[in-house]
Amino acid sequence: MEVKFKFLYILFLYCLFGYEKHEYKIKSFGVPVAKCFVTISDTIYDNQISTLLKYEVKTLNIFNTFYPIKNEYLIIIDDNYTTKYFEKNTIQPNIQNYIKTESRDDKIYYYDTEYLIPSKTLNIFSLLYALVNESFNKVSYNKNMLEREGKFYFYSIKKADQKYILDLNPIDDDNGVIEHTDIFTWALFKSNVQRTITLNNNRIEKCLVKSGFLNFTAEYVYK
Repeated sequence: MEVKFKFLYILFLYCLFGYEKHEYKIKSFGVPVAKCFVTISDTIYDNQISTLLKYEVKTLNIFNTFYPIKNEYLIIIDDNYTTKYFEKNTIQPNIQNYIKTESRDDKIYYYDTEYLIPSKTLNIFSLLYALVNESFNKVSYNKNMLEREGKFYFYSIKKADQKYILDLNPIDDDNGVIEHTDIFTWALFKSNVQRTITLNNNRIEKCLVKSGFLNFTAEYVYK
């Protein structure tokens, strides 16, 4: 009950502070397959001014009939990009994920597990946010470790003009909190993948994930 009340309180503050919302069209080999909405808002969490990031992904048209996907990711970070709260609810054929975090002894764990999210450890959502808001050198801090649902990766970023090449390598064979994650997280973190992030006008304009026959792009929708 306490966790539910806290989440409702977060949503109340989310509405109170106002927000910015961005839309991306996800394509595979040039064909639109899904939409992604990214909402960014100031909020207060544990009596600290924080940032709330919310990602919503839903399949389009015929793809929503044959392979429906409805994913939501919510993360709250402090001014050091440390995760204060994370919640994920993803639905796709044969796989449904629901995970969240909890605070124990002033540390952040995945709920009802011993998987700890270390302080000042980025995940993919806070990394993307940091790329837009910080200098390139500052993003490459924190021992270059990225956290994904209890699993950890070494990451490196190479910059070429407004493009960033992201390389990820798992630290160990631990699957983390869940063995089978959603398709977009799986595609992003699988081995031997080309990951390119393009920035323009202080926003992420395009993301590319490519590996053999696997090909996804997320392109900013200008209104």
